Amino acid sequence: MNRFIVFLKQKRLIIVLFAGLGLQGCATTVDISAIEGLSSVVPFSEKNFADGTYRFSEGGFPIFNSSVEQAIIERRYDDAMNALVKSNRATDEAYYGMGVVAEAKGYYEGARTYYNLAHRLNTEQPTLARCPFPGTSFISVQKACYEIDAQKMLASANRANAKANGDWIDTIIEYTDGRIYIGATNDGGKPQGLGELTTTSGEFYYGYFLNGVQSGPGSLSIKTGSSTLYFSGHFENGEPTAGYLYNPKMKTLGYAFGADMVFRNGGFYYSSGGALGSKPADNNYWFANGWGAAFGRALEQGFVYQATGVSPLLASDDPLISQVCNVRSSVISSAANDQKLCD
Repeated sequence: MNRFIVFLKQKRLIIVLFAGLGLQGCATTVDISAIEGLSSVVPFSEKNFADGTYRFSEGGFPIFNSSVEQAIIERRYDDAMNALVKSNRATDEAYYGMGVVAEAKGYYEGARTYYNLAHRLNTEQPTLARCPFPGTSFISVQKACYEIDAQKMLASANRANAKANGDWIDTIIEYTDGRIYIGATNDGGKPQGLGELTTTSGEFYYGYFLNGVQSGPGSLSIKTGSSTLYFSGHFENGEPTAGYLYNPKMKTLGYAFGADMVFRNGGFYYSSGGALGSKPADNNYWFANGWGAAFGRALEQGFVYQATGVSPLLASDDPLISQVCNVRSSVISSAANDQKLCD
C-alpha cells in the first residue's frame, strides 16, 4: 500500500512538472495590424534599428522571459537587442527596452522613436501595456518595468531627442573616494534624474537620483569576489528598499537564479523572511546544469509543493551565494552578521 502511494505521488509530480514546463513557452498574442504606424514587414538590420524604423510584427507578452532585462542590467546590449528581436513582441515594455539599447549604443534618433512608441502603447493600447510592473509574486520573473511608467517613458523620449539635437550634455562628477557619476544634475550640481554611479571596484548603479542620492527605480551590481550579483528594484535615500536579486552564474532551465528581496538594517533579506546567508529551506539552485534543471524550475514556481505536498532533497547552502559571511560587500554580509549567522 505504501509503495502504491509513493508511485501515485511520483506520477503526479511528473505530470505537474510537465504542466509547469508547458507554461514556460506560453504567450498571449494580440493582432496589431490595424494599429497605425506599428506594423512593418521590414526585416531587422542595424540601420533600421538605429534610425527607428524597425517594428515588431506581433503583439503580446512572452511568459517567463527575463533575458532582455538581465542583459540590459548587465550591459550586454547586443544580447538584449537580439533577445528583443527574437521575441518579436510589440509591447510598451519591449519598445522601452529597444529605446534603452538604442540610447546606450548612441542611436538617439532610434531611441527617441522607441521611447515614444512605448509611451504610446502604454497610454493608448491597454492590451499592449505592461508597465509599470510592481508585483513580487512567484511568476514576476520579468522586472524590467519596475516603476517605469508613462511619465518616465516620455522623459526618456525627451532626453533622447535632446541628445539627437545636440542639446544634452551629461554632467561628470569625480568624487574624492574614486566614484564617478555620469548623468543629469539639479540646479545645485547634485545628481538628479537618470544617471550612473561607478565605484573604483567596478560596481555600478544605473537609475534615478534625487538631490544627490539614489532614489526611484534602478539597478545595482554587487561584486562578491567569485561572481557579480545584480539587484533591480526601488531605491530610497541612497539604499535599495525592495526588488529582485539574482546571480547570472546560477542557471535553472536557462534562467539566472534569483529571489525577491527587501533591504533593511543594512542588508538583504528574503521577502519570505530570513537574511541572505540564512540557508533558507526553499532553495533549489543545485538542480541547475543537469537533468534536474527542469525539475528545479518547476519547484521554484511552486507547482511541486502545491501538487504533491512533498519536498525533494534540498541543498544546504544559500541559493544566491555560498560563504556569504566571507564576502566583503556590506550589503551582502551585514544582514547575516546582524542575525549572528557568521559566528
